[in-house]
Amino acid sequence: MTEFPTYYGILDNNELRVGFVYTSLPKLIDSVNEAIIEVTNDEEILALLNEPPTLERDLDIIEMHGFEICELPAYIAEDIQFEEPALVSMEDKYFYNGSLKFVKKIENLRTKWGQFMPTNFFEILAFSIMIGLFIIGYIRDGYLEGLKLSSYSFLLITTIGFLIYYMTNAQSIEKLIYDPVTKEISFNKLPTEIYGFGFLFLLSFLVGFTIEIYVNSKQKKEKRN
Repeated sequence: MTEFPTYYGILDNNELRVGFVYTSLPKLIDSVNEAIIEVTNDEEILALLNEPPTLERDLDIIEMHGFEICELPAYIAEDIQFEEPALVSMEDKYFYNGSLKFVKKIENLRTKWGQFMPTNFFEILAFSIMIGLFIIGYIRDGYLEGLKLSSYSFLLITTIGFLIYYMTNAQSIEKLIYDPVTKEISFNKLPTEIYGFGFLFLLSFLVGFTIEIYVNSKQKKEKRN
């Protein structure tokens, strides 16, 4: 049986705007958010641009502009996806003129988004990695080796967390720090989360390095005895 992809679009005052059709929810949010930023003169929306680029911020911008995200049936998506889109104009040509009976608003999008990754995901992952490394080390050379290996789980989980954060927000970060007109990169506009990850990298490395020195010292004493 053929499975059709899920299509997403934009409602404006309960009317469907044409041209905004994506099978990827993150791509829709990113595209619409970028388009709003380019045309808006709303001071509250512009003030949000000083905040780190996150899903929450992008959804706030879309909602403050008066838009709502919805699911579209395939026949509507195929009918409107190549039409010229508009963000502000209320001309009829920028809206779908058919029935919206099967168009469904996505309620509580922030909650639904969180369902893809449990709130305690990183805690579970960190604990699993730490236990796994300890067991490997213990099997290899006793509890001290296990302690040494598990100490680097903090560095590993920080790396994984940073990679997930960067892959999720790469486009937003680029827009924040790169000026396409002057082609300059402003590192002082980096989100504060980047600096937070830098601090965690340093801290987790120092913890792992310190524990490794301690364990090596203990292992040498045990061998002498």
